[in-house]
Amino acid sequence: MARTRIELRGDKALARQLAKLRAQTDGIVGDTARGWADDVRDTARGLAPRRTGKLRRGITARVQARAGTASVGTHNGPFYGHLVENGTSHSPAQPYLGPAARRHQRIRPYALEAIRKRLP
Repeated sequence: MARTRIELRGDKALARQLAKLRAQTDGIVGDTARGWADDVRDTARGLAPRRTGKLRRGITARVQARAGTASVGTHNGPFYGHLVENGTSHSPAQPYLGPAARRHQRIRPYALEAIRKRLP
C-alpha cells in the first residue's frame, strides 16, 4: 500500500495561527453553540404567540460549551410551551420553535464568526 506524506513549508505566521486555533477549539465550539442558540431563542420569542407574554419571556437558551451542545425551549418557563408548539385537540398548533430553528439551520456562519474572533 502506497503512503503519501504532505509537508507544508513556508508561512510560519499561518502555522502559528493554526496552532493557536487548535488550542482554542473548545472555545470556538462553545461560541458557535452560544451564537446559534441566542439567535434561535430571539427568533422564537418573536414568533411565539403573544397573549400574556409569559411564553415569550420563558423561552431560553442553554449551552454546554465543552460538549458543543445547545438547546432552546421553555426550560424553566411555562409548562404549556409544547402544547402551543404542537397544538391540542382543542387548539391548533402555533409553531414557534421549529420555524426558528429552521431559519438558523446553517451553523457555518456562527462557526466562522467564532473563529474570526480568535484570529489576531
